[in-house]
Amino acid sequence: MYRVMQAEIARVSRYGGNLSLIMFDYDNFKSINDTHGHEAGDLILQYGTSLLLEVLRQEDTFGRWGARSSCSSSLVTAGRGVFAAQKG
Repeated sequence: MYRVMQAEIARVSRYGGNLSLIMFDYDNFKSINDTHGHEAGDLILQYGTSLLLEVLRQEDTFGRWGARSSCSSSLVTAGRGVFAAQKG
């Protein structure tokens, strides 16, 4: 994910345009893993990912950022990213 962000920053710096980085944080993710096991945490991540995949465009990038017990997800997008995040 870090390399994707570097490449997108370089692209926007060179050609102009807009870039958005949206980070999602799963509240109480560590507690869910500790209480219900990593399998339950994995199901939550899979469900959240499936929801995002329904609205992502081909040029958007989505990836995981963080350890197994503490998780954030990042979306790097050109153009409408901030609008889409506020709209949701």
